Amino acid sequence: MPKLEGFPKVSLRKSLNLADVVHSLGSACSSLACAQKLNVTLSGGFNTKVSACVKFGLLIHKKGHLSITTLY
Repeated sequence: MPKLEGFPKVSLRKSLNLADVVHSLGSACSSLACAQKLNVTLSGGFNTKVSACVKFGLLIHKKGHLSITTLY
C-alpha cells in the first residue's frame, strides 16, 4: 500500500512563490512552462512543490496543467 501524507513537504512561502509564477504566466500554464520560468527541470523536487501548492489549496494540477484557485 502506498504511503500517503496529508501535509505539504514545502513551506507556504515557497508554495506562494510557485503560485506567483503560475499567476504571472496568465493564471494557468503547463507544468513545463512553469518549470522553465523557474529555471528548473520537471523533477521530483518540482513535483513536490506542485504537490504542496495543491495541498495548501493554491493550485489545481490536472494532466500536466497548472491553474490558480480562488484561494490564491
